[in-house]
Amino acid sequence: MIENILILAAGKGTRLLPLTQGVPKPLLQIDSENTTILGRLISQCNKYFPKVPIYVNVSYLSEKFFEAALAIPLDMRPTFLYEKEVLGPAKTLTQFSKLRNGRNLVIHGDLVLSNKGFTKFAEFALRSSSQILVCHKRPKSIARSEVKISPTDGKMLSISERNNSLNRDASKSENIVKVSSGIFIINSRNLSQFQAAQGESLAPRLLNFVNGDPLEIFVWEDWRFAVDSISTLEMIKLQLSTDLAD
Repeated sequence: MIENILILAAGKGTRLLPLTQGVPKPLLQIDSENTTILGRLISQCNKYFPKVPIYVNVSYLSEKFFEAALAIPLDMRPTFLYEKEVLGPAKTLTQFSKLRNGRNLVIHGDLVLSNKGFTKFAEFALRSSSQILVCHKRPKSIARSEVKISPTDGKMLSISERNNSLNRDASKSENIVKVSSGIFIINSRNLSQFQAAQGESLAPRLLNFVNGDPLEIFVWEDWRFAVDSISTLEMIKLQLSTDLAD
């Protein structure tokens, strides 16, 4: 059972300038029908988790989100949580846990996900009562994080970040590792003792903190994009225009 959905959308999206000069990254359009990144995520959440309240944290150009919300039917419209200063994902989630207790689906608001992949994830999430970390596979040489998995039960042992210098290590390892996909199910009650730093991400410290309770791994095998460049945005538009099955 998913009790709340939190979409993280407060960042400035500086890597997509000049596109984000006057538009928050989650409101960038991704197809010929003017669907936005956030709009697609909200539609997917409403389809697969109906009646579950959706919350979106905003800060940069927050008024643009409020304007965009007017086009969303009232019964599907999310609640926006305004941050005067960007708190960072970890602090946002710990603050949110004080407002809404329960089993929370947390999604980074710059993700564009296939409908097929979202369906598989939703089915897995609804069958499980554990916390969940969604992962995808990458060659170790370009992985931004690395998730260590127990060989006996498939649960997470730990997660670590890999900085640019590590990514350019001499080994150039092409071993395939699992990395965080920016989608999580986390129980709010686990966060009451966690002290988040300003600007801190969810990985690795917060995810390692909540790993005291069962935390299962779901491996995302369909296409997914994290919008981190203008070229990625163009790839998404091409994917959505050619993937008729999605």
